[in-house]
Amino acid sequence: MTEKQLTNRLGALALAASDAQIKTATGLTGLSASSCALIVSLGLYPGGTVSEASTLLDLSHSATVRLTEKLAAQGFLTRRPGEDRREVALELTDKGQRMRKTILAAREEALSAVLGGLTKTERKALLPLLDKLLAALTVDAVSAGRMCRLCDDGMCGHDACPVHRTYEELEAAGAPH
Repeated sequence: MTEKQLTNRLGALALAASDAQIKTATGLTGLSASSCALIVSLGLYPGGTVSEASTLLDLSHSATVRLTEKLAAQGFLTRRPGEDRREVALELTDKGQRMRKTILAAREEALSAVLGGLTKTERKALLPLLDKLLAALTVDAVSAGRMCRLCDDGMCGHDACPVHRTYEELEAAGAPH
């Protein structure tokens, strides 16, 4: 196998896995991909601000404001003044927490199907390779947050998460946020 074949197949797999989890979550919930990502990420970062959400979702500030207003109107989150009063902090409501669980279950179902063609032994061999790739892609807080914006933090836990561990190492070494 050539390097070009490997990169091409990795790209196809990455898109297929991304499409599967987004299609399943949005199809089940009726929410947009950005809405799903925001709801899941607020479970990881309760009290996060609109500005932080904008960076995490890679949306403009105004688009993020509209998104949070829509989700608040639907009862999924609350908006309140942030610590410095110039910011708006976001918290999931009970309805938002339930939706988060629904989104994460849909994501798990979709990604389990992606892994369905692998044996248990092959899956076990894949995990350390995925950890190595995720760690290599973690260069700052933004990259860490974006990679984990749909993650189920209960599945790997922060101490076992390669993204979180790498980010903590970077932070301890004085890397910029």
